[in-house]
Amino acid sequence: MSYEITSYASDRPGAYVRLIEFAITADAEGEYEKTTTEEFMGLVRRIVTIPDETDVPENQFDVYLQDQYGADIIGSDAENCHNNKVDGVRPDPPGLVAGALTLAAEEMGAGKKARVIVYISE
Repeated sequence: MSYEITSYASDRPGAYVRLIEFAITADAEGEYEKTTTEEFMGLVRRIVTIPDETDVPENQFDVYLQDQYGADIIGSDAENCHNNKVDGVRPDPPGLVAGALTLAAEEMGAGKKARVIVYISE
């Protein structure tokens, strides 16, 4: 599996957050795509991209998040990610999720790596 799910809960109503961390490695065309086997319900509040320090992706690589029907959830908010620093974006408005998610990346460079963390509030 190339992703992990972590859940955080609080005593406060509505303070439940799930983090989905994808460890991505681009294919020969510099692209990546993975669909979760789990389903999620909530709002995508934040996306963080962390470029690998050894297999550094190309600068300005793009990350997309789609719902189970292939519709884009975050628009172009995670395009043009840096290869030398951590990027964090907050979709405005937050994207509604109700099902499996597909994370895709493009223009990374062949075999290049990064981590992408998706924050969902439920």
